[in-house]
Amino acid sequence: EIKSLAGHKTSKIGVDLLATFLPGDVVDGLYSAVEMAGLEVANLTLEPIAAMNVAIPEQYRLLNIALVDVGAGTSDICITKDGSITGYGMIPSAGDEISEMIAKHYLVDFNQAEKIKIAACGKKKVNFKDVMGSKITVTPEEIIELTSPITRAITKDVADKIKELNGDKNVKAVFVVGGGGKFPGFTKFLAEHLEIPEARVALRGKEVLEDVEFAITNHKKDPLFVTPVGICINYYSQKNRFIYVTVNGEYVKLYDNNNLTVIDALTLMGFPEEKLFPRRGKSVTYTFNGVERVVRGTIGEPAIIKRNNKECNVNSKIEKNDEIEIKESTIGVTPRVKLKNLNEFKKDFNVEINGTVFTCPRFAFVNGNMETSEYLIKEGDSIEMNNFYTIKELFEIFDIDVEDYDILVNNEGADANTRVYENFKIEYKERDYYSGKEYLSYEPDDDYVPSYKREKIEVEVVPSAPQETLPSNDTQPADVTNDAVSDGNTEPETSVASAPSVDTTIVITVNKTPVILTGKQSYLFVDIFDFYPFDLTKMGGKELITKLNGERAEFVGPIYDGCNAEIYWKQ
Repeated sequence: EIKSLAGHKTSKIGVDLLATFLPGDVVDGLYSAVEMAGLEVANLTLEPIAAMNVAIPEQYRLLNIALVDVGAGTSDICITKDGSITGYGMIPSAGDEISEMIAKHYLVDFNQAEKIKIAACGKKKVNFKDVMGSKITVTPEEIIELTSPITRAITKDVADKIKELNGDKNVKAVFVVGGGGKFPGFTKFLAEHLEIPEARVALRGKEVLEDVEFAITNHKKDPLFVTPVGICINYYSQKNRFIYVTVNGEYVKLYDNNNLTVIDALTLMGFPEEKLFPRRGKSVTYTFNGVERVVRGTIGEPAIIKRNNKECNVNSKIEKNDEIEIKESTIGVTPRVKLKNLNEFKKDFNVEINGTVFTCPRFAFVNGNMETSEYLIKEGDSIEMNNFYTIKELFEIFDIDVEDYDILVNNEGADANTRVYENFKIEYKERDYYSGKEYLSYEPDDDYVPSYKREKIEVEVVPSAPQETLPSNDTQPADVTNDAVSDGNTEPETSVASAPSVDTTIVITVNKTPVILTGKQSYLFVDIFDFYPFDLTKMGGKELITKLNGERAEFVGPIYDGCNAEIYWKQ
């Protein structure tokens, strides 16, 4: 153990620290009393600490000594040993106990009792009047004899506390300061209770104040001055004091340790720490194909702190009367994630159908229900997404009835439940011409024309008008018409009507979506709007753009099977 670290070399240091704390209510009461008197607290310390710095200098603290500051209401105790202060204590008995006994015995008020107590320290008789107006004269000896029981009781309590603080052992000496300790018999009774020589229990006044110069004359360096002088010295050496600042208009009192920061003021006023720093919005947790995923919310903004209208941070130093304003941090936004935002939905799903490549929309099952790409994912959703279509699901997109066609997938026979993966090749043909079995083994000729592209011509036989019969040697009935006569060489006359138009079905792509056009023999670009949902009644931009196979298209321009059309508003 060393007194000072200065000049020493070491890798580790340590200290046994004794800290004394006052209840907040006590401190607030002290400050309120001073403020009511129109004064301001410059420094705050404990009386035994202040008295110790004057009565027992550091060079004496190697000794096991007790300091007792006997005030009006309490007796404060401090113990030194081995160069350190090892304990503080207090008992709620002191000089006022003696004054109260005198007041009760002689029927005087408290102030008069104080004067009688002080007079007992001298040699002259004391003259006073009681509450009845009777004149009374007593000697110091009578006062001492009267108060001996209470003096013994107080010193007994002090002695017991000293032993407790000293590890149930007697100290080697006791220094007594304060007005209460000056009362005759106090030091004598204390020595008896501690079982040490009376000479080792002594008042300290002039002896410890020799280096203190008073600005007044005719003064006596008395034990009464030890504690007040110690408080003054503590102010200049320690600068222990409280300051006031305001936080959002609310006063906050802080113990000034010369290193106060904004965070100290915020902590004392109970400002929530989490509202200082950016807060993240709520996350969305869901499962995708059995694997848990979490989409975290965004980060909010940090708290905005100003000191005297200038922006600062939590570590900025503060001083007396500073005005601190703080706007709490914000909470980030909870994410809004749609199915289409998932990477799996962003991948194209292309299949070839009857020689044309189509990009099919993605879909998924959420909690068992099929949802489109616009579905907003919610907390706890269970999402299942296949990387394939069934023939039935795929044909439903194109509004094709599976039952009406024979189907090949990658040149192999397929049905409604056959799975189709990306880049698979699909062919289908009407069953009107080929049964499933025949179709599966059928290899079309190069000049084969699909049934939906064949032209069908209907022939109608129309009776001819009656004609005159030529003279002949053979006699024939007059009412037989031309078309009723046939000699094997002459065929009846026929009239062939013009062939009516035949509906043609074509499949095109509009804005990357397959669209089937049917009901006409041929189609113009304007016909697309009868099959593709695009609202022309509302202006969606400055100009309507129409393209066919990458080139600008006119509304009355023709379109054919497999064309790629684009329709959109230019912003």
